[in-house]
Amino acid sequence: MIKLFLIAFLSLFHLEQGQAAYYNPGVFKQVVAIRQAGWTANPLPEKLPPVIGFVARQDCSEIGQLVWMCHESEGCKGPYLVADCANRIEGHDKVMKRQGIIVEADYNTAARWQVLGYGPESIDVIVIGVR
Repeated sequence: MIKLFLIAFLSLFHLEQGQAAYYNPGVFKQVVAIRQAGWTANPLPEKLPPVIGFVARQDCSEIGQLVWMCHESEGCKGPYLVADCANRIEGHDKVMKRQGIIVEADYNTAARWQVLGYGPESIDVIVIGVR
């Protein structure tokens, strides 16, 4: 019975393991402002949910969703708001996939993880999203 419950519970989530890159300081603040102004095909609401940071994912349909991230320096934390996507720039999503990058975190998160200056090949993460 417990095993069935655990399987059912875990099926509610999407887990993905790979590498993380990060944005430069202040970039997500600009991205969020542009999306809140409605200047993109994937806008964000004026009032955002309480989050501890922002991320970019490959699929633009994930914008506005919440995810949690696991990194060895601080365990699993969240929620993070998906505020940007890789296929916003021609070919960027292909580069990310080739390098195994599954998420781009905000600068403050990278600083908390103490990975500033590291390349994505050195930043292992697990991203947990709700289905």
